[in-house]
Amino acid sequence: MASVIERLVMAVERVVEINFGVHVPLDQVASLVTGFGACGLVRALDDTQRNYAVTVRRAGAMEYLETLLFAPAALIGRFCAAPQLHR
Repeated sequence: MASVIERLVMAVERVVEINFGVHVPLDQVASLVTGFGACGLVRALDDTQRNYAVTVRRAGAMEYLETLLFAPAALIGRFCAAPQLHR
């Protein structure tokens, strides 16, 4: 039987796939991916260094990830990244 904490973790866990286009410099991709680590577990989906999955486990971490992706200063979420939420 799962504990209450395990059930809560499972309830808020989400996986977000982030795909960066070839027009985004790899150094900028690396900088953003480093920031994604504050949101949850980050793993590469392939060897291109452009496709990642972020497993978001904490309440509020999804909002922080959205802030990183859609920050007006970065313009990454609007033009360069394609986040996809899987439930």
